[in-house]
Amino acid sequence: MDGVEAPITRLQTATGVKDKVAQYWIDILLKKSREIKANNPGRTAESIREELKTWLSQQPGDKVNPLLDIAGLDPNRDTPVEILHTILLGIIKYVWYMLHSGWSEAQRNLFVIRLQSTDISGLTIPPIRAAYMMQYCNGLIGKHFKTLMQTMLFHVHDLVSPELFTLVKTVSELGPLLWVHEIDNMTQYVNDLSTLIGNFLNAFGDQDPAKLLVKIKLHLLPHIVEDAVRFGPPIRNATKVFECFNAIFRLCSILSNHQAPSRDIARKFASMDRMKHILSGGHWKKGDEWNTLVVGRIREIIIPEACPNGVPSGLVTLDRFVVSEVLHPDFGMPVLQKSTDPMLHLSTVLATDIMFNFSVAHDCRLVKCAPTALRHVIQERQETSQTMQLLEHGDDDHFVINMAGLHNTTLLRCSLPVTLTVPRPLYLDREAHHHQVAIRLREEQTLKRARTQEKHRATLEAKKLAQVEAVNSYENEMDEDEDEAVENEDEVHIPPKKRPRSKK
Repeated sequence: MDGVEAPITRLQTATGVKDKVAQYWIDILLKKSREIKANNPGRTAESIREELKTWLSQQPGDKVNPLLDIAGLDPNRDTPVEILHTILLGIIKYVWYMLHSGWSEAQRNLFVIRLQSTDISGLTIPPIRAAYMMQYCNGLIGKHFKTLMQTMLFHVHDLVSPELFTLVKTVSELGPLLWVHEIDNMTQYVNDLSTLIGNFLNAFGDQDPAKLLVKIKLHLLPHIVEDAVRFGPPIRNATKVFECFNAIFRLCSILSNHQAPSRDIARKFASMDRMKHILSGGHWKKGDEWNTLVVGRIREIIIPEACPNGVPSGLVTLDRFVVSEVLHPDFGMPVLQKSTDPMLHLSTVLATDIMFNFSVAHDCRLVKCAPTALRHVIQERQETSQTMQLLEHGDDDHFVINMAGLHNTTLLRCSLPVTLTVPRPLYLDREAHHHQVAIRLREEQTLKRARTQEKHRATLEAKKLAQVEAVNSYENEMDEDEDEAVENEDEVHIPPKKRPRSKK
């Protein structure tokens, strides 16, 4: 109430809290304090403060947000990080810009071919429109970045620097842990999430350390760990996800008898979730039995013509694959290879024994797949005469488990050995690496400032030189005009005056 705004601004910046209700009264009090001081310069600060306090207490309405009166409320800690704008429209967008902004036209076309060749089974994403995404690369939305987060790691080899490839790999590893719907082991989850966030920030610092100082969304990432402990899986805080239920919620309210609408709506949503779980192939676990897990690719599904007891049953033939004990040297993900044992090459299991599906990617980097295949473009579910280029895979034996996929990521991590899923720090001594990055950043900033100052001095000298030349040119023009005027005066012929006539 002293009429000085600077301390209030510093306090708001230090605490990170700015109340719009209180700000309304703060602006009024600042204005009134300045008016009182201007009209009565001799009044003391204490008397002005008491007068403003009395005036404020007499005004109706809330002076601060009522939520701030809740005991134990901390707006900073109690406001979780929202992953749509922080992850998809934040760090994924930053990485995507670093990728496409440095590519030539040929590199962009190659990436489009690779991305369009992606096998999307096990990813639960819409069909990829790679050409559209590259054409409007600066105007993508959340669903496009969600697709890129799960697929772009396998398509950027030979197109980016090693530092940028590491950055893409770290953000692809981080994504699935943020989209889990349940956390079985909170301690393990927190450790893995902290490691992956640290790896991404380290990789981002290797690529562009200056942006770490100005991008607020990068500073929000470490807070996700604390939010996960307080609020559970980060995906629950995705505010835009639930907007698709607005129409359903409205219908549930309209069709209720309005005696207990909240209870009726809750029961209806629980019923829909239960039905969705059943239709999606879910079940309720009974008993604890040990089963041997098998990884395979479905070759055929055999359904009998007549179902005994009216219960449908079937058999599934699988091409057996073996999970390697070591990770892929480039992608850092588990490797799949076809079983070499002829007795285990094919397996037949009951259809009810299939647990879940997951995404795999062909190891095109190892086999060096070329964009030599052609496929007809499908428009409105009709095959057209237009064709598009796709990758032609060199073999059918080498695959990589796509750990960047969001679908069934929890089940996949639980099924694989811990040695293949535990995150590994990018740098063992992060603090020492940070010091090296800081030294490099200071040197780059010093050189940048020196170049800027040199450019500024050169610009000033050029302007001064231009001004001097303009003055000299103006003086020369004036001298030429004066000389021309003198010459014209010399050439002017003054006619003699006529003699007046004499009067008689």
